[in-house]
Amino acid sequence: MKGPIAYALSYPERIDKACEAIDWSKSHTWNFSPIDNKKYPAVELAKNCGRAGGGLPAIYNAANEVAVAAFLASQIKFTAIIEVVERVVSAFIGNSATTIRDISDVSGIEQSARIKASEFIKEIA
Repeated sequence: MKGPIAYALSYPERIDKACEAIDWSKSHTWNFSPIDNKKYPAVELAKNCGRAGGGLPAIYNAANEVAVAAFLASQIKFTAIIEVVERVVSAFIGNSATTIRDISDVSGIEQSARIKASEFIKEIA
């Protein structure tokens, strides 16, 4: 992951020799370990929203987009992204639509989540 992370952090430039080039003519073994949920809480929260269904995945996504934009605009710290997303999801648990009828339902849910995320960002910024 060093290459993709270095590329993301230096975009649109490239960090020279951030990692060794992959020789695709040779066999490789990649190992995947279980996710450390304490270190990466966003993954478990996303899975829980997906399991719950209804509007929660859209709420998670909208809150994440707003929080990431705030981080990129230097309004919040990187570690505050998950804090914002968790707070927005928590605010809507039990209050979000359980059945999505059409795209206007999704748009309404996302708009509400974006507004709530913006409110939380103003509180912590």
